[in-house]
Amino acid sequence: MRVAAVTTWPPHRDGVALYVSRLYSHIAKSEKVGIIANFSKSPSKEVNDGIAVFRCWKRNSPFYILQILKKALSSDAYVFHVQHGWLLYGNAFVSSLFPMLLLALKPSGIPIVTTMHTVALRKAKMYGNSFLDMLGHVGTLVLTKAIAKLSIIVVHNNLMKQVLQTEYGIEGNRIVIIPHGVTDAPKEPLTESEKEAENLQILSLGFLRRGKGLEILVEAFENLRKNHEKMKLVVVGGAHSHDEKSYVNELLKSATHYGRERIFFENFVDEDRLNGVILESDIIVLLSEEGRFVESSGALARVADFSKPVICSRVPKFLSELKDGANCLTTENTVESLTRTLELLVGDHELRVKMASNLKRDFNARHWDDTAAKHVELYKGLRVMESSSR
Repeated sequence: MRVAAVTTWPPHRDGVALYVSRLYSHIAKSEKVGIIANFSKSPSKEVNDGIAVFRCWKRNSPFYILQILKKALSSDAYVFHVQHGWLLYGNAFVSSLFPMLLLALKPSGIPIVTTMHTVALRKAKMYGNSFLDMLGHVGTLVLTKAIAKLSIIVVHNNLMKQVLQTEYGIEGNRIVIIPHGVTDAPKEPLTESEKEAENLQILSLGFLRRGKGLEILVEAFENLRKNHEKMKLVVVGGAHSHDEKSYVNELLKSATHYGRERIFFENFVDEDRLNGVILESDIIVLLSEEGRFVESSGALARVADFSKPVICSRVPKFLSELKDGANCLTTENTVESLTRTLELLVGDHELRVKMASNLKRDFNARHWDDTAAKHVELYKGLRVMESSSR
């Protein structure tokens, strides 16, 4: 392998695994890629679309560093690309060992790139307990500074870089912005035909996680149906691999309480089916209650090219990428606020077209081929720098 990527990998279901499965498939068009991935039962090797996947480390094991190190150092890589999420490698203790992995890779002389998918806000209340929050902030500071010292950091947007610089004191030349890749819509142009409000379809997609506010969406939709009985809500997605599974059942019961005849749940679906559902939908709602972190939304990147208007929560995850009233409408995570915002879009076809067109335009330079090319450019630049310094 020439690019050795350390990451979780499907069928493991988390945001990073879904992201890298797309990213590296595009990078592999020009570079030889090897994935150093997690396994669930036992180590193995497989080939996915021409990409070698070496399943050699296990989540929640303190030995994951040694398992990854053994494979990485035996490769012919010219760059190590390591993915980082706060619980990507396991529980809090196991994840806190992450800098030791970078430290162990460093003596090889091979450049290291770390993509930080989540940047914690330093003053955020993590646990609701002042002592635990203090410990969490100290740990986050030490870990983040160590990542910056031992590797070049990739983040997905300007706000993530800004937080790393202003709140963590990391120099800007240690941080590279490469946006989350956007999925190409299957056909162009995609323009909404003017429908009666009664026939509109609302879509929510992504992981069904506690704290997103999906119960709020269900209740707001039922408020909407008081005036638009035939309207439909489609929810596509399932449980995150790192979550307890009970929440999905709770959400289904909540929907049943309000009447399931116009609310349709689909689990994870294949790409063709998801493309079809997005194309059939008229308004997309993306909710989150997570205000402690700055990150990028995979669900937003999945739909941005499809010429569909988006309603999203007023949290850093979306505000770092979108502008209220320009390429989206934002909402507070309350039934009343979401109902009002939905009513506004449902009743204004021209506004829906404007929001959709602006969103597609603003994300136009972020397709997966563009994102992959920026990674390859970074890899090769670092390799040249490393070679010239020897």
